[in-house]
Order: sequence, then structure tokens, then C-alpha cells
Amino acid sequence: MRMIKGRHRLHRTYSTVARTVSEIPPSSTTKSLQKGNQYVQLIRACKDLKLLFQIHGCLIVSGLQHDHSIIAHIINAYPLFRQCGLARITFDYAANPTTILWNSIIRAYSKSNQFQEAIKMYHNMLERGLEPDKYTFTFVLRACTGALDFHEGVAVHQEIASKQLECDVFIGTGLVDMYCKLGDLDSARKIFDKMPKKDITSWNAMIAGLSQSSNLCQALEIFRSMQMEGLEPDSVSLLNLAPAVSKLADVDACKSIHAYVIRRSMFGSVSNSLIDMYSKCGEVNVSRRIFDQMQVQDDVSWATMMAGYVYNGYFLEVLQLLDKMNQKNTKMNKVAIVSALLAAAEMRDIEKGKEVHDYALHQGVISDITVATPIVSMYAKCGELKKAKTVFLSLRGRDLVAWSSFLSAVVQAGYPTEALRIFQAMQHEGFKPDHVTLTSVISACAEISYLRFGYAMHGQADSAIALFSLMKETCVQVDSVSFISVLSACRHAGLIQEAMDIFQTMCEKHHLEPNMEHYACMVDLLGRAGLFDEVLSLIKKMPTEPNAEVWGALLGACKMHSNVTLGEVALRRLLSLEPRNPVHFVVLSDIYAQCGRWTDARMTRSNMIDYGLQKSPGCSWFELHKLGPFLSDK
Repeated sequence: MRMIKGRHRLHRTYSTVARTVSEIPPSSTTKSLQKGNQYVQLIRACKDLKLLFQIHGCLIVSGLQHDHSIIAHIINAYPLFRQCGLARITFDYAANPTTILWNSIIRAYSKSNQFQEAIKMYHNMLERGLEPDKYTFTFVLRACTGALDFHEGVAVHQEIASKQLECDVFIGTGLVDMYCKLGDLDSARKIFDKMPKKDITSWNAMIAGLSQSSNLCQALEIFRSMQMEGLEPDSVSLLNLAPAVSKLADVDACKSIHAYVIRRSMFGSVSNSLIDMYSKCGEVNVSRRIFDQMQVQDDVSWATMMAGYVYNGYFLEVLQLLDKMNQKNTKMNKVAIVSALLAAAEMRDIEKGKEVHDYALHQGVISDITVATPIVSMYAKCGELKKAKTVFLSLRGRDLVAWSSFLSAVVQAGYPTEALRIFQAMQHEGFKPDHVTLTSVISACAEISYLRFGYAMHGQADSAIALFSLMKETCVQVDSVSFISVLSACRHAGLIQEAMDIFQTMCEKHHLEPNMEHYACMVDLLGRAGLFDEVLSLIKKMPTEPNAEVWGALLGACKMHSNVTLGEVALRRLLSLEPRNPVHFVVLSDIYAQCGRWTDARMTRSNMIDYGLQKSPGCSWFELHKLGPFLSDK
């Protein structure tokens, strides 16, 4: 009903245009507008809707409303003022619309993001027996792309092929762009390779498609090929290539682009992309220099710099940027808000977190799930679990990402039992957990098992292993973090064979390369059990030199079993890696004391003093490096 009323209003608006123009007193301007090209120039230069009404009225009064080439410009102009309805009425009033008018209305709908209407008009045109030209196909391909309608896009492509228009540079580019955005890179590449002539837009479309796919290296190859063909990349080329460089973390490519930008004096949005690329390549200090040298830092610049700091773990710097933004009264966009919330959460800075939360409320973006979710995580990580629950329960449209983020934050905040309750509530609401959710749940089970370890209660470790098995059986993706969680659960519970089986499947079945944390976990587990032959065998098989985490886990196990020989080996390795860490000396001294080698114990303590180091409280080596100190009573 509302749509019908809207159409009636538009018809009344159109009908009054002629009457309105008749009331305008004759002027030299009106009398001079005799030729169609003068009207076209006026329409193109028009910046005001009321003036467009006057021009349209003059056309009607002068009898030029039947000139389809001029009316096409009127149809093209109305969407610029968000008046696509008036464009349609203008089209409907035209007698026997020609192809040029059909093209204009299809284009008008496409530009107004009314993609299905554009496709519908295309079919109406075919039903009327009109022959589409290359412009028709260009506009309808854009509509198919915007509507994400692969089936319709293929049908249009078949029509294009039947007319042998694939090689037209505009149509070919439209096809490449459509197939790239709809995920069919093979078809896009075939069309691209067949095009006898390619302009910069064609190359940019192909680069954009490959940069957003798994074929990242091909994006770089296409970029180089474009230059070999003699085409100079423009700012769009660089912006389209940026995602590939960022994902590959190719710092050399980043430097090459940076040099090109300086030579061509391309700044603005390209500078923002450079900030992002360098950040993803781990060169956050270079990103900051680019940021500081920018003449104009817009909200995107600030947000990109903050996101780069978050990506590299520079959370304090994010909060410092936040203070500078406040000093400059710079408005934060959603990316900046999320980055600030993540930083406040990691720094456990509840005051900054509340400040950003209040800002999000004031800006009216709190209803956005992408903003609300990190607010929940921030409160949970800062220990404000009640507040986190309140915000979470107020969220409308809670999705799996929101549940998973809340659950993960609660685990990280040290509330594993509460995390399991959240997991049950999530399932009760009908959400099926993904690998992120299950990994957090496994971590919660491992933590509960660790807290109860002294009582030999391994039920939670068994639950963790069962969840991990469920992930594999239901084809939920498992990653290295999932393996860390379940191996930690086995370690806390002393489940040796289970851990060895899981570690083996990680390498052989899932083809995941264990990192130092995986090896340290296994060394700690085997070492606690006194299986030192297995420990040495595992260390020898490591593809890279063990780090302090691995040797520290071995030293801790040597203390548990008074293994002096291996303890001395571990200490020598640790001294070369962390010469200023006093814990190495303390642990070896304790091993000597356990074996009654008091002279060696005193000498080790003396060496620690000679190094200018202070004795620290006793702690588990593995916890020292990854879980935080678990201090003893010493």
C-alpha cells in the first residue's frame, strides 16, 4: 500500500513539472535553449533537484520530451538525487522507448542498487522485441553482479556470446568483474585471456578478483604483466593489489609499491593501504612513519593505523592513538572503535574500555553486532563478567560469532566453569558450534582439569578429548590452536598415550606443522612422566632449534625427577637463549640440592649472583613461558 502511495506521489510530482515551468517568466535563457546539446550540457552540470525539475519542464514545454537522446540524460540524472522513481516515470511517459531509453533505465536502477529491477527491465526489453546493444549488456552485467545472481549472469553471458561481443573491452571487463565477484575465477581468467584489447579497468578487475581469492601470487603476476604490456598502474590498481600483498605479508612487494607511490605522488587512500600492508608485513614502525607524514589524516587513516597496531600486538600504542584522536576531536569510525576495544581488553584497561563503550552509545553504533561483540569481550577480559553478561543479553540478533567471542573472552578471563555454562546456553538457543567455539570449550575443560589436577580429577580432560574428536568426526575445521588446547588438557591430566596419538595425527593426518608451543607441551608431558628417552627423541626430530620454552619444560621435568645430567644440558641451552633469566640457575641449583650435591648447588647460586641476577620464586617452567607464573611457597 505504501509503495502504491509513493508511486502516486511521484506521478503527481511529474505531472506538476509542466505546470510549474509554465509559471516561470520567459527569459533570455529559456529562449536560447533551442538546441538539444544545450539542454544536455545543462543536465550534466545540474547540481540541484529543483533546477533539474525546471530543465525537465522546459523540455516538455519546448516539445523536446520526445527526443529520446535528451530524455535519456534526464533519466540518468534523477538517480543522482536519489529519485530513481522519477526516472522510471519519465521512462514510462516516453512513447515507444528506444534502446537508448531502455539502457538508461537499466543503468538508473543499477546505479541505485535496485539490481533486481534492472534485471527485470532487461527482460521486459527482450520481451518487447528490442535488440540489446553493448551498453545494455554492460549495465545488466553490473546488475547481476550487484544482485549476486550467478544464474542470471551466466544467461546474460550466453546471450553476449551468441552475438560475439565477448571481445568488446567494456563487455569483457564487465564479465571479468562479474565472475570475479561471484567467485568463478576460472571463467573470469578465461575471458580476460581471450580479450584482444584490455584497458586499465580490465586489468584492475582481474587484479581485484585474484587479490580476494586463494590465488594471491597470481594477483602479483597479473600486476607485473600489466606493466610489461606498457600500462601504468593507477591508484585503483594499487588499492586492488593491496589485499594480496597484505595476506602474503610480502614486504618486498610492499616496498616496491611504496616506491612507486612516492615517484607518482599518489597519496590519500593509497597511503592508508600502505599503512595496512606494512602492518600486515610486521613493519608497523614504517606504517607509523607513513601515518605521521600524511598531510591529511582522515578517520580511515586513524582506524587503519590502530588496526595495524592491534594486528601486531601493540595495544598500548592503540590507546595512545585514541588519546590523540580525542585531543584532535577526530571522529572514530567502527574500525577504530573495535580496535580501541580490543586494545583496552588486552591491556585490561577497564576505564578506557568504558570510555569507548560510552562513545559507541553516543554515536548510535552499539546496535551493530561487530561493535557490540568486542564490548562484551572487553568487559569479560577485564573481569566485569556481570557487565559483560548484561551487554551480551541486550544484543539483538546474537550470532555464532558473538557467542564464540563471549565464550572465548570468559575463558581467557579465567572463568572456565562459566564458559561451559555459556556453551550450554548457546546450544540451547540452537547454535551449532564451529571450530573456534569448540577450541574455547576445550581450553575451558583443560583449565578446569588443571585447577583440579592435585585431586587427580581428569573428567574435564576426557571431555576436552571427546570434544576434539567430535570436531574431527563432524568435519569441523581443526587448527593449530585446537591442538594446543587438547594437548594442554592431556598434559594437565597426564594422559600420555592420548597426547602422543593426537600429536601424531596433527602431523600425519591434518598436515599441520607443530610449532614451539606444541613441542613444549609434549616435552613437558613426557618429562613429567620421566620418559626422557622419548623427550630427547622428540627434540632431535624438531625441524628447527628448540627455543627457551622447550628447554625450560625439560629443565622443569629434570627437577621433578632429579635428572642432573639432562638438567645441565638444558641449562647450557637456556643460558645461551636467555642469559638474564635467574630462574635457570634456581631450578638447576634445586636439582643439585635434591641429589645432595650441595657444593654444586651453592656454586650455581653464586654464579647467579655474579651475573647480577636476583632469585625469583619457584615456578613451573611451562607455566612461566605460556600460562603465566604459577608460584610456589618458596
